[in-house]
Amino acid sequence: QHVHQLYYDNSRWSDQDLTSVANGASAQPASGISSFAISDGQHVYYVASDQHVHQLYYNNSKWSDQDLTSIANGASAQPGIRGISSLASGDGQHVYFKSLSH
Repeated sequence: QHVHQLYYDNSRWSDQDLTSVANGASAQPASGISSFAISDGQHVYYVASDQHVHQLYYNNSKWSDQDLTSIANGASAQPGIRGISSLASGDGQHVYFKSLSH
């Protein structure tokens, strides 16, 4: 239930446990994942076992975990959610998921 990154450094492939590196929350079993990279770094989104949307964020120096549901005072995700989507546009960053409330 950890989020891993497989990356190629132009020499070899490596596996990095981002949940451990960022001291992040464990993912829900079978939950979806979404990501993108923009000039400020890499962004990885998933639903954690607490039903909150979390962001693993690499600021071009280190990985950190952010509980976006708590930060935004947002709705909890549906249990067992598999779909999550994200994008970055001129007006900011966006993450989409199904919530418990309507």
